Amino acid sequence: MESNQKTNDIYHNNEYSFSDLYLAFAYGIKWIIFTPVVLGLLAVIYLVFIAKPTYESTATIFPSFADSGDNSNLLSMASKFGISIPSQFEDADFLSADMYPAIINSRTLAKIILDRKFDSEEYDIKMSLLNILTNPEDFEDADLSEVIAKKIIYFREEIVKIKQNPDTPLYTLKVLTEDPLLCAQIATAVIEELDTLQMEFRSQSVLQKKEFIEDRIKDVEYELKKAETALEKFRMQNKQISYSPSLLLEQERLERETQVQTEIYISLKQQYESVKIEEVQVTSLVQVLDEPDIPIDPSGLRKIYILFFVCFGGFVLGILFAIFKESYRIQKSNNDSSYLEANKIIINFFKLKNIWN
Repeated sequence: MESNQKTNDIYHNNEYSFSDLYLAFAYGIKWIIFTPVVLGLLAVIYLVFIAKPTYESTATIFPSFADSGDNSNLLSMASKFGISIPSQFEDADFLSADMYPAIINSRTLAKIILDRKFDSEEYDIKMSLLNILTNPEDFEDADLSEVIAKKIIYFREEIVKIKQNPDTPLYTLKVLTEDPLLCAQIATAVIEELDTLQMEFRSQSVLQKKEFIEDRIKDVEYELKKAETALEKFRMQNKQISYSPSLLLEQERLERETQVQTEIYISLKQQYESVKIEEVQVTSLVQVLDEPDIPIDPSGLRKIYILFFVCFGGFVLGILFAIFKESYRIQKSNNDSSYLEANKIIINFFKLKNIWN
């Protein structure tokens, strides 16, 4: 009975306690230490002697807007009369620094940068970034659209990085390549194309604003002429209104309507002139605090990250191997114990059978 119970315990008790884990760590301590050390040494050899060095060029940028106080006062005056005029402040949604990461990580900017030509240490002449990053064999083995799509992903994920500095409107742009000269050129090109794209957005906004104001001027001009005609007609028909309160009120109403339309018309005309000036005004929307520099030494930060993750992965693998090895040892000992118990039961069975006979 006890042997059967022991056999059942051997076969059915598969739970492991903390003591089992402790034993696993104790017996497998050499694997826990040996695995990350070996993998770390292999990673160091790869990073130092095999992997190509990576250079990093950085720049600090921030947005710039040129809106005068007079312009804001005109918009405030127009809003009092119920007119909503698109303003440059409303464009801040896509002209502000909040849009920098989205624009820089967009496929549109990546395609533009890949088409631009740069100097590099590998080639004697200027070549497009797409040709610099792509081996000639890749153009033969794959479709051009597929090659461009892969390089766009590579550009967005591996080459260009942008991060906002905490509690400031400043953004730090980082470009990583294996060529220090190419690295600085790409950073400069990204800033130029970022400014160009935002200038295009601004031009479209200014054009829409100008068209809107032109339409409003036509409408307000019509309403102003209508109010002036009504006031003129009233005065011609009612020359003696001093003793008529109702006629005085009607005249005040017509004069007030004419005055309101006049002020709206003046505001719109002033705003229209401001928009025309803004249309021809060339102002950079991206200000550069620190220009991209040509890095002298390769960046070691990525190597540190790679070495850390390799060592950490080796440590985890060492722990898993130690636990697996201890589990295998316990399972094997359990199987051996159950085998001995089974042999004892068979031997006792035959002994009892012989005695009976």
